[in-house]
Amino acid sequence: MPRVPGDEILSTEMRCGLENDYRRRLAWPVALVAVITIASGGAAAPVVPGAVSGIPHFDKVVHFFVFGLLATLVLRAFSRENGYRLAATIAVLVTSAFGLADELHQSTNPVRHFSWLDWMADTAGAVVAVSVYLGWARYRTALEMPLRVPQRREAALSAGCAGDTDRTAADSDPGRRPGLKRR
Repeated sequence: MPRVPGDEILSTEMRCGLENDYRRRLAWPVALVAVITIASGGAAAPVVPGAVSGIPHFDKVVHFFVFGLLATLVLRAFSRENGYRLAATIAVLVTSAFGLADELHQSTNPVRHFSWLDWMADTAGAVVAVSVYLGWARYRTALEMPLRVPQRREAALSAGCAGDTDRTAADSDPGRRPGLKRR
């Protein structure tokens, strides 16, 4: 296949863009795992009188939603490279395994204990969240909507990713006022 001038630049730009995108998508599940690990290593959550005392097994509801969120974040992190079906399987298995590891981690703390029901709530939350994500197109579309954060060209250049910017040729026009789009 004949090479076109600029192929090297394009491939470098694409590579840097994909690597940065993957890092961004992976950062959220890693951050949530860190928060869960730190929270589960501490003392048991104090019971505030009147706050949740009227809801039986409220901790299972919390497990369900937190681990459902984790499964959704894992699914989103792996879906672009692997497709939704494989990513869904990965998300449920990873989340369930982490839930089990979290319960084992809690069992080493003298004020906490291992609970099969907590692990089942973790896994159920993962399965439901992944199912809703895959089965409800409007929900999935809302979650996949990109949030654009302006990035400086200098920061991208210093990181070695020449093409990893949100700037276009129109942005570099000195006669153009910022914030106005050309038609």
